[in-house]
Amino acid sequence: MQKASGEWTVIQDADLEYEPEDFNPLLTWMIEHDGKVIYGSRFLNKANKHSYQRFYFGGRLLSIITNILYGQRLTDEPTCYKMFDTALLKSIPLKCTGFEFCPEVTAKVCRKGYKIKELPIHYYPRSIDEGKKINWKDGVIGIWTLIKYRF
Repeated sequence: MQKASGEWTVIQDADLEYEPEDFNPLLTWMIEHDGKVIYGSRFLNKANKHSYQRFYFGGRLLSIITNILYGQRLTDEPTCYKMFDTALLKSIPLKCTGFEFCPEVTAKVCRKGYKIKELPIHYYPRSIDEGKKINWKDGVIGIWTLIKYRF
């Protein structure tokens, strides 16, 4: 992130589960609303499938906890599609080294007083056999990260 130089910075997993074209409506919203942060939500697009119930419910749980702790109205906190005003993102001291990036950056953006907007995105989930690596331990770390940065 130190090398980011544009007006906006986009976070995307490199796992082929998402469509890069979905950044276009996110960017359009940021430009039209002088936005600072927007997330792409897998749950707002009703056509999306979800690979495993545990991942679906885990993502929902992280979103609910985020909403309770930080007064947000997110449907998909752990989405990999996050777009930020680069200056905002660079102003956030991040300590994460793994999947806890999502809850840490979300918590710290919320602590700065920003409401996070969401727009629907496409999602094509991979199976564990295809390389999906996240597991329940990452969910526990995510919950702990949200709590840790709230209090």
